[in-house]
Amino acid sequence: MSKTENKHKADTPYSNFLATIKKWNELGMAFTTIKDNSNITIIREDKFPKKIHLPDVSFRESKGNKDGFFLCPMVRKDVSLLKISKIPKAKYYITKWYITKNILNNIYEDIYQIDINACYWRVAYILNLISENTYLNGLKKRSYKTGRNIALGSLANKIEIRKYRDGNCIEVKYKEKKTKKVWEAIVDYVYRLSQKIYKKYPHDVLFFETDCFFVSEKVAEKVKKQITKEGFKVSSKKIRIKKIKQEKNKDISILIGNKKYIYSKNNELKWIQTNGKTMRRNKHKRT
Repeated sequence: MSKTENKHKADTPYSNFLATIKKWNELGMAFTTIKDNSNITIIREDKFPKKIHLPDVSFRESKGNKDGFFLCPMVRKDVSLLKISKIPKAKYYITKWYITKNILNNIYEDIYQIDINACYWRVAYILNLISENTYLNGLKKRSYKTGRNIALGSLANKIEIRKYRDGNCIEVKYKEKKTKKVWEAIVDYVYRLSQKIYKKYPHDVLFFETDCFFVSEKVAEKVKKQITKEGFKVSSKKIRIKKIKQEKNKDISILIGNKKYIYSKNNELKWIQTNGKTMRRNKHKRT
């Protein structure tokens, strides 16, 4: 049998479709199928699975820790009871910002990294987006952090729609989920909090990343008290800006603790490098 015939045999009707269904069933993905004559459409509503115990291949983030996955259906249930149309539209969708002059002014000085504990989870509860029962269950173990993040983050995932004809995928479309508005409300709240802290200490806040402030040593205790007054718990550690230099390609690198922030010459943050190994691309500018 020729290579062409072998390939044709492997692509018999519905083989691609069935392979997709099999894989999604293995990963516990939530989806529905609609059949219309020779066409079959699969609608996958969640990027994240409903099952708690899954193979590690399901997500990179979940490796070695699946303790908190039970929070996903709990959050879905809480959100299903909300009148999403009544939630005010978020004005800001910013998770990182940087104050270059403050970073430069604190080079080689001790600074503090202040983390807001279970930040997004706490905000979801403050905004009445999740129930008290869900909130308290999510805090029972530190290992539930991944589950908390997945449960909330999945609210912003797009719905995936795949259309098949004779077993072969002929179209893939994505549609925004209404629940994205819930996630955006949480991000907006955290951003407004970060700006509130910055406006109070405009010369001593270096930058903010997701749920973490980097501030000068002289205001660290004041910032912690301020965040606590806002209804959050915090943890902190002392670190130092170790180095700022211009790379050969004109990029600027700023080494803080075990992280290196690399900017392009037009002030765009290109990479964050951790421990010299893990790197990720960003699209945030210095100010």
